[in-house]
Amino acid sequence: MGKGWVLLHGGMTIGIKEELRVDMVLCHQGDLSYHSCLKPKIFKENEMVIEAGQPLNAMLIIIAGSMLAYAPIRVATEVSPSTSFETLDKGMFVGEQLLDWAGKTKTFDDQPVSFKTIRCSKKVEAFALTIDDLETLVLSGHIFPMKSKGEA
Repeated sequence: MGKGWVLLHGGMTIGIKEELRVDMVLCHQGDLSYHSCLKPKIFKENEMVIEAGQPLNAMLIIIAGSMLAYAPIRVATEVSPSTSFETLDKGMFVGEQLLDWAGKTKTFDDQPVSFKTIRCSKKVEAFALTIDDLETLVLSGHIFPMKSKGEA
């Protein structure tokens, strides 16, 4: 898998293989069988991925296509999308704030919400790390190893 992906987050550059161990991201299934926690997802052109204010249920790594992200502007009582769109392309992430949250949460019941609406501008292929698989990785010590089952 080469050097792996790079995550640009909060002004820091983090090697995604280092943070998530993408080449080894496996979830234990109670015996010796494992499955990949990164699940392939396909989104249609113009498909809504997440609406601002809704709970995040996965982090996505875009591998093909592009998405548009925008934050709604509140004017009086009306909500309208801003005219400032951010384009998310191959190699970029959606919902990466789940990593920060997973490292801090105690219960995994306080799921964060999206501050942006994300819509596909083209057909998108992505890998998804669901909140359930992220919880499994954290509790098993595969990521954030200082956090054990007793702490969550």
